[in-house]
Amino acid sequence: MRLRQESLIRRVIFFSLSLLMVSSLARATTVVVPSDDELVIGARAIVKGRVIAMTTRYSEERGMVFTYVTLEVDEVWKGAITSRQIVLKQPGGIAGQYGTLLYGTPEFALDEHVLVFLDTWGDGSLRVHQWFLGKFDLSDNGSGVTEAVRASAGENVDIVGRSNAGSITDRMESEAYERMIREKIAYNHRTSQLNELRYYSRAPLLAYPPDYIPVADPGSDTVKNFTFLSSTRPLRWFEPDSGQPVNFNINTTPGPSGSLPAYGSAADIVVDVLNAMGALSSVSGSSLRMVGAASPGAGCGIRAGDGNSISFNNCDSYFSAASSCSGLLAVGGVSLYYLSNPALINGTTFYRIGEGDVTMNPYANCYYTTRCRVQE
Repeated sequence: MRLRQESLIRRVIFFSLSLLMVSSLARATTVVVPSDDELVIGARAIVKGRVIAMTTRYSEERGMVFTYVTLEVDEVWKGAITSRQIVLKQPGGIAGQYGTLLYGTPEFALDEHVLVFLDTWGDGSLRVHQWFLGKFDLSDNGSGVTEAVRASAGENVDIVGRSNAGSITDRMESEAYERMIREKIAYNHRTSQLNELRYYSRAPLLAYPPDYIPVADPGSDTVKNFTFLSSTRPLRWFEPDSGQPVNFNINTTPGPSGSLPAYGSAADIVVDVLNAMGALSSVSGSSLRMVGAASPGAGCGIRAGDGNSISFNNCDSYFSAASSCSGLLAVGGVSLYYLSNPALINGTTFYRIGEGDVTMNPYANCYYTTRCRVQE
């Protein structure tokens, strides 16, 4: 039985390339839920506020869509934020004829009251720390009591565990939760300072992203809700329909914290990825054929324009250097799809995937101590 289980785990490799089959069973983003203390320490800022505006833009530089969420700040509990308004830069959304769908990013809605744990992109733009794990909705539970509720993971997110580094809160009466978080901020003050100095001493913390355009322009779309309704907009690789394979670059260039401890060489990583592709390419009744090749230096995380890729070097700064054995372990999704020229197949309208990527968190090496864990 154990051999059979290990064999199964090897087939269900963590890279979750099954997302590319556009299957409801796909798992594209992998997380370990962090403790309350880990969230507090890892976040550069913690803010309570209300969503007052959202707009999307297609980034020529990254070849993908970002959603800019404007918050009216009610309270700042942690971090050097003095502005009454801040703008978060979140990956994903639809702008014009382009779309980006990354699994595990939090959803937002206008007039929503939220408590968000924040960190920054490399250029100082604010974003939600640890994606959906760092966003809490503040709303009435239907009984006249306001609760703080962690955002939903959404589809295609694999929660493989929960941190053992302290309590974990997914839902709590809001006043009690706020008291607890404030107490943890005070208790972890020194550790948070060291974390900031170690990982962010040279990184700015900006109220507005440098590329944010506050006025409407032809390349932007105002949206009421930042959601991923992929069930109403099915995505599909069109290559298998014409007998062509879906090609991937396997970028084995190690990340800033070195190679994965579970592997003796980059060749081992390639073997595991190719085995996963082989499993997905042999599903009965499916014409999907996936082909991978080791291409050191080719493919940079989740960004369009460099081909379908699986990478390990965090060259696009999706992961915070303050990451640990919890939080985001790997992220995947469709970095670019097209709303133009859809195809009607068996009565369903599908939109063409332009590029899909998977990127692994190199700072979470302490979690990947065995190949089984990596493959899972």
